[in-house]
Amino acid sequence: MEIDLPTAASWYQKAAEKGNSAAQVALGLMYLSGQGLERDTEKAALWFNKAADQGNARAQYNLALLTLEGAGPRNELAAETLLRQAARQGLVPAMRRLAHLYETGQAAVPNLIEAAKWYRTAAEAGDAEAQFCLGRLYARGEGVPQEFGEAARWFQRAAEQGIAAAQVNIAAFHMQGTGAARDAAKAAYWYRRAAKQGLTAAQIRLGQLYISGEGVRRNPKTGVAWLWRAAESRDPEAQTSLGVLYARGEAVDQDFSRAEFLLRQAAESGHPPALVQLGHLYTQEHVSEPSEGAAMRCYRTAAETGHLEAQRILAWNYLDGRGVARDAAAAALWFRKAAEQGDAGSQFQLAAMYCTGIGVVRNLGEAVTWYRRSATQGDRYAQYNLAVMLLKGQGTPSEPEQAFQWCCDAAEQGLTEAQLQLGDLYRAGLGVAEDLALACAWYEKAAADGSGEAVARLQSLRASRAG
Repeated sequence: MEIDLPTAASWYQKAAEKGNSAAQVALGLMYLSGQGLERDTEKAALWFNKAADQGNARAQYNLALLTLEGAGPRNELAAETLLRQAARQGLVPAMRRLAHLYETGQAAVPNLIEAAKWYRTAAEAGDAEAQFCLGRLYARGEGVPQEFGEAARWFQRAAEQGIAAAQVNIAAFHMQGTGAARDAAKAAYWYRRAAKQGLTAAQIRLGQLYISGEGVRRNPKTGVAWLWRAAESRDPEAQTSLGVLYARGEAVDQDFSRAEFLLRQAAESGHPPALVQLGHLYTQEHVSEPSEGAAMRCYRTAAETGHLEAQRILAWNYLDGRGVARDAAAAALWFRKAAEQGDAGSQFQLAAMYCTGIGVVRNLGEAVTWYRRSATQGDRYAQYNLAVMLLKGQGTPSEPEQAFQWCCDAAEQGLTEAQLQLGDLYRAGLGVAEDLALACAWYEKAAADGSGEAVARLQSLRASRAG
């Protein structure tokens, strides 16, 4: 028997006019899709509304979608009511759409607890998209406690049903050992499944695994092929990765012209890492700049997007006058931007500029603040400089005990100046109880690193103890 949609529509019409809700829904869907009838969203809404009044869940769901996405005025609150009615009858697509409504705050302010509740109900009913969304909520700690194990469990279930984004997420979890045992081979398996679905993020990660040989047998040729598949989709990360490989001659023959071509493609889309790598290519004179100052323009464009490495490079270029006129104030500006992003080296440099008044108005209090932020991240030079300022009461009240602690931290990281200073503190009993044996021990460490001052102090201390 041949399909005859117009005839089917006429019979649905007869049944719908007699109040059959299933026929009303079928007729509404035919008007909505334009199959068997001329497309008419108003008539579709009319029949969905008649069936919805009878409590038909599919009608409630489709009417809600029309209310949210179809012709006519949006009414999020009415859509929420319809979706909730359909969801309570067990219609899984309605559960998922209701959860999305709550997650995005389309009906009111976002309600992530309600979103998690309905995603869970749909996920437990086997809906793959809801499983992925629930995993995402657990990963972020939104609407539920942050639990990476639960996130991994739901990503795994969605991945097994073919959701590519879930496959990438569970792969990343296995790669990092987050919420699941670290297993590069499993990560490669899931990246491969997502890559075959055309997900460029997975193609890039899979390509990188083949190049490094992690989780798979090393095969640079296959790795490069996956990167090219992603690059052919104009993915800027893939173009950048390939560009770097050609620039370095890793996994491919070195080819600076091809590297420039790929990096320029990615840079034209505004991809900050590509701009930085293109800047490197010009700075190192592997290819000629298309115009004077092109390298600095690359770095600046990337820096203005907030790219940390670009901000740091730009700051040093201004400070040293590399590729641009020396400008200490501009250097300080870019060091500050990088420092505010938490870069310990930039925090140290900004503190040093506040100490010396280079590029900024001299301000020892600001210097202490930035040295402290850098020191807290483990920068040994910042730890030592902070200790000196705390000892001398520069920009802060004198605090010998704190100075001693910071000096210890720097000395234990092998900084000769800190080892020498620590010997002095133990010798003088400043910030710590006097201990000449420990003073000798730290002088000996500094002397072993070639400090003449440490040798002299060690000899002086030994002579005074012998006398």
